[in-house]
Amino acid sequence: MLGNRAAVSAAFLILFPFATRGQSVRGVVVDLGDRPVPGVVVLLLDSVSHVTARALSNERGEFRVASSRPGTYHIRTLRIGFRPVTSASIVLPA
Repeated sequence: MLGNRAAVSAAFLILFPFATRGQSVRGVVVDLGDRPVPGVVVLLLDSVSHVTARALSNERGEFRVASSRPGTYHIRTLRIGFRPVTSASIVLPA
């Protein structure tokens, strides 16, 4: 069980996607204290919320997910002890 302070910090993951290049998204997952969070499952969801790619954030919280086709996507982060977070829409061009 998490303590109060840990529960508040663990309640949110902040997702910083970098500019998209081609059909991939790179970013860093950080907590509320702006500390990188390793071991986060990062999912790339298509317009109907199907998982099209997945990655695991590294020790610096960095990730990269890619799609085989252009479209509008969302990023969802999952980790035990943290609430899932879904990003705003991200357009991956052809």
